[in-house]
Amino acid sequence: MWSGDNRLAQWHVGAYASDLTGRFSHCAASAKDRNGIYLTYSFTTNSNWHMGLASKKWRLTPGDEYSIKYRVDDGRPDSVIAKAADNQTTRFKDNADLFNAFRRGRTLHVRVQSTDLAFNITNTSLILDFLQKCVASGGNFDEVADKPSPSPPAT
Repeated sequence: MWSGDNRLAQWHVGAYASDLTGRFSHCAASAKDRNGIYLTYSFTTNSNWHMGLASKKWRLTPGDEYSIKYRVDDGRPDSVIAKAADNQTTRFKDNADLFNAFRRGRTLHVRVQSTDLAFNITNTSLILDFLQKCVASGGNFDEVADKPSPSPPAT
């Protein structure tokens, strides 16, 4: 199994193990906006997908739910319920329409409390396909066709 700091387009990607069992549990990708907020996608071994937002600055109450307003490109504004997974991460509830909108979009606009965020999602279809293949391979990137490249060393 692989994990680490690899990139595919503007996304950091990885395969991860469960903290409890140490066995492979999911593949995930994240991208950061200019405010330091991360947009994350993950696929689990039981074929669930999750999308979320995370920030080291947030102090959320795990289990609390938040209404988050969003739109993809110039589409109609909508809202989704996100649940705090921990004190820094919200996770959107699974929604097929949302999944498909992200797959086709270029920019995700999100309003969280009074902060407007914009994420480049032009390669989301590529990332979502990659994550599905990553999970199907058990987290073995050598078996995934569009393998990520290692991030360049920090300068």
